[in-house]
This record gives sequence, structure tokens and C-alpha cells, in this order.
Amino acid sequence: MGTLESFWVALDTLRTHKLRSFLTMLGVIFGVMAVVVMVALIEGARSSVIAEFEKLGSDVIIVAFDPSERIRREERGGTVEGLKRSDLDAIRKLPELRAVAAERQLGEKELIYQGEKLLERGYGTAQQLVGTTDPVGQSVLVDGTQAQVIGVLKKRGRGFGENLDEGVYIPLQAALRRWAGDESLSVILAVPHTREQTPAAMDAIWETLMRLHNNQPDFRVDTLESILSAITRVISLFGLLLGGIAGLALLVGGIEIMNIMLVSVTERTREIGLRKAVGAQKWHIMVQFLIESATLATIGGLIGMAAGWGLGELIELATKQSDAFGENGLSFYFPLWAGIGAFLFSASVGVVFGLYPAWRAANLDPIVALRYE
Repeated sequence: MGTLESFWVALDTLRTHKLRSFLTMLGVIFGVMAVVVMVALIEGARSSVIAEFEKLGSDVIIVAFDPSERIRREERGGTVEGLKRSDLDAIRKLPELRAVAAERQLGEKELIYQGEKLLERGYGTAQQLVGTTDPVGQSVLVDGTQAQVIGVLKKRGRGFGENLDEGVYIPLQAALRRWAGDESLSVILAVPHTREQTPAAMDAIWETLMRLHNNQPDFRVDTLESILSAITRVISLFGLLLGGIAGLALLVGGIEIMNIMLVSVTERTREIGLRKAVGAQKWHIMVQFLIESATLATIGGLIGMAAGWGLGELIELATKQSDAFGENGLSFYFPLWAGIGAFLFSASVGVVFGLYPAWRAANLDPIVALRYE
């Protein structure tokens, strides 16, 4: 019996025992489905994070508080000065940098234009305030303080879970003097002249901060690229963990396949004896049963991939309706390599767990097998 004929025999066996075959495949179906969903969500998260960082630029240097140092200093009774305007001025003088900017978060502020308050947050803060009128040059009240609109940023969409189009930006000096009431900064962003100068620029920034803050390491000086690498490593580790858990379902599915194939060997003992009596070799019997178990697992794997894909699309659609995950929801991305890998892995499960039943069938004594009732 050739390979193709063995394949058709395997399909005929599945059709003969439809319910039993389906129940046997359930473990593989759920296992592959879980793997598909986990891989797709992890890859979607990875691609989303990379896209967000690419918007900002990987060579941007971030200077901010180190939360761990802050906690340790406060536990020891020390004080944390934080970033100040003087730090910004000193860093701006460094020759290694071509651009330096700072930010101070002021929280939510009440915006009023011609007596009407911005009632809800969302895209187009300027459009909500002034409608179709050109906002540039208009006067608005920011927490009771009059300000003039000098420009409107282009639409940027969501970034890092926030709507970047709903914010209001105020010149730093005015924000510190009129609304903040102090010289504290939330973060300083710097860009070196070239990517190759990034390490030297980071060292220069760190030395400047240590000189200004009595060598107290209360800050972090890092790049978006290194932060991205750390985040993607965490995502990968999380994916491996979830993949291992999903793989347990495949293990259960493999055991079910081995069990049903052993039952099949018992049921077809006379058939095996007859085939051996007419000249079938051991490897003929073994190949047939391996093809049957591999076919069982492969069909289950294909069903599992289809079910996983459908479930992933439903998850993405459902999360788009929830503000908790942003307007794009949880991204679902299932790469080609993952599909091929899932297919080959499900087939290999059938082969591995079908080895013992196939070996047992191939080693049956033909005389004993023909007498089996």
C-alpha cells in the first residue's frame, strides 16, 4: 500500500468513526487554537509597540526620575529634588546634543472659549472649542487664565494608550510661571547629532546631572531604543510562558491520539494479520498507522488554526469597542511562519504519539492476529 493510498485509508477510517475522531481531535484543536491566539496577540502587541516607538524616534534620549531611587531615598528620610529648569538649561549647553526639550505635566485643565466649556475629551480639542473657525489667534481660558492659540498640531492618533490629539500644549516658561508655580520638570528629551554619538551624549547628560545634584543618582538616562528592547524582551518571555501553557493542551491531544490509535490497533488486529499473511512488511503496517495518526492530528490542527484565527478576530473587534484598549483594540497579527509552524507541530504530534501504536501494530504475530476474535 502506497503513501497516497494509506492517506485515503486514514480518511476513510475517520469518516467511519466520525464522533470518536472528532472527540480525539479536540485536544489538538484547542491546543493549536490557544497557540494561534497567543502568538497572534503577542506578535500584535510587539508590532504595536514598535510602531509607537518609531513615531518618536529610537535615538531620543529620555531623562527622568528613577522611581526605585526615589523610594529608597524617601525611606532613608532623604529628599528628592527632581528635575529642575536649571537642569534643562545646563543640558542644552552640551555640544553633543542637537535638540533638547522638556515637559511638565499639568494634569487636566478647564478650557473655556466664548463662555463655553470643553465638556468631553477626544480628538480635535481645537475643533471642539472653536468649531469650524480657524483657532489660531483665538483666546481661550485655561483654568481661568487667558491664553492665545498660536498653532494646532496635525492629527497623530493614539500613542502608548493615550489619544495624542486631545492634549493642550503650553510654552514651558509660561506653564511653569502661570500654572505650575515652581521650576520642576516631568521629563527632559534630548537628541544627539548622530546615532553614533548617543552613548557619549548620555554620558555627558549623566555627568551634568551628577554635578548639579551632588552625585545623587535619582535619575534615569535612557534611550527609546533600549526601552523598546526591554519591552520586547518582556513580551517575548510572556509569549513563551503562554505558549508553554497552551502546549499542555497539545500534549493532552497527543495522548488522546495515542490512546485511540491503540484502540484502533486492537479493533483491526485481524486486518493486520491478513495483510501480513499476503506479504505486507512491518514497515508497511507502521507507515499506515503513522499516516493515520498524523492525518488525525493535522486535520485537528487545521481546524484549530481556523478557530484560533476566528477567535482572534473576535477579540480584536470586541476590544475596539472598549476604551480600555484604545481605538485600535488589541492588535491581532498572525505571521506566516507561525501558521506553518502550527501546521508542522500538529502533524509532528500525531507522528510522535502514533509511534508506539504503529510499532505495536507492526510487531503483531500474523498467526495470532488471524485467530483474534
